[in-house]
Amino acid sequence: MFKRLPFFFALFGLMACAPATAVTPSPAPLADTAVALATVSSQPVASPTAPPTITRTATPLPATQPPPFTATPIPTATSSPTPAPTFTPSPTPLPTTAALCTDRIPSPDDLLVVVTGIYALSARYEPPDIVPLSDFFGPDVTKGYPSTIRAIVVEPLQRLIGDMQAGGLRPQIISGYRSYSSQAIAFQKWVEREPERATMLSARPGHSEHQLGTTVDFGSPTLYEYVEGAEPTLEFHTYFLKRLRGHGC
Repeated sequence: MFKRLPFFFALFGLMACAPATAVTPSPAPLADTAVALATVSSQPVASPTAPPTITRTATPLPATQPPPFTATPIPTATSSPTPAPTFTPSPTPLPTTAALCTDRIPSPDDLLVVVTGIYALSARYEPPDIVPLSDFFGPDVTKGYPSTIRAIVVEPLQRLIGDMQAGGLRPQIISGYRSYSSQAIAFQKWVEREPERATMLSARPGHSEHQLGTTVDFGSPTLYEYVEGAEPTLEFHTYFLKRLRGHGC
């Protein structure tokens, strides 16, 4: 027995070292396969659950809710340049004698008011400080006439007459202040007496410096133009031309 052991062990060793042969399963009979399929099919098979589909539906607005605000675009204003106004100068009307007579009422402080045949005074103008000349001069100067003058010119007039008397002249004041109505009477007298020379001998009412109350008319026996029988001398005129400049004239 022990003599056969080596062979047995050798055979066992060969079997152990031999490669393993793959065992191919025999196909099962068709009947068994059908049964197996039937068995498998009879069991309820759970189908895979698909994820739920979410459908968003618009929620209707309630009947009382106002409609959604829709912004209306505001049109942009286009500014157009404003045309510059066209200025047409109108001619300035020239003053008329009638307008000057109505509107010229000089200030009492204005002693240099010009009154001529063009520039006149209003019929309403009257100086505010009229005084009688007889309060300041004797009858040799006033000749008894009720002449008046503005008080503001009394002192300068006294200096002038005193200077004239010192020079050998005999000045006489034959007229002082005359109102608008008094001048109208005086002018009408000359129109009736000497119509051709009336405007040379007297001023129309409103155009006389006597209405200012700062003017006097001098007379003298040497003024042969006005005094009948006077000698034709220019002594009185010459004095005024030479000396009145020193009295502010």
